[in-house]
Amino acid sequence: LAFAAGQLMPIQLSTGWLKRSGIVVPDGAPASAVHALLAGHGSPSGMRQRLVARLMAYRYLTVAASLNLPGNSILGGGGGIAFLCGASRQFKWYWFVLSVTLAVAPVPVLVVTGALDVGTLVHLQHQVQNLFGKLISLL
Repeated sequence: LAFAAGQLMPIQLSTGWLKRSGIVVPDGAPASAVHALLAGHGSPSGMRQRLVARLMAYRYLTVAASLNLPGNSILGGGGGIAFLCGASRQFKWYWFVLSVTLAVAPVPVLVVTGALDVGTLVHLQHQVQNLFGKLISLL
């Protein structure tokens, strides 16, 4: 849903965000801005340009990795990442869905095969929640 919302967002809004970020937007399209960024226009060259080019070359792997990295909540978590992917218009929806499916597949597969016991995780979460509740009541 977040990816679709990003795709449906007006181009002018995306362009405004890119301009405020200091990225020159040729032709008023985010895709053109990304291509210009990769070509070295509108950003400093060097290591940053090579990093952006590498991440864009493997954009679907980058999305899959970013969904699983701790701290992805800085970008709004999985929903924020999906929204940004949709708004950038650099991702085909079917490849995006496949990337997300493969990125999150290990946990459901472990649960279905019985290698991961959800009951103990829920019990542990309940204990942590009770501990925080007691700490808050002391304050």
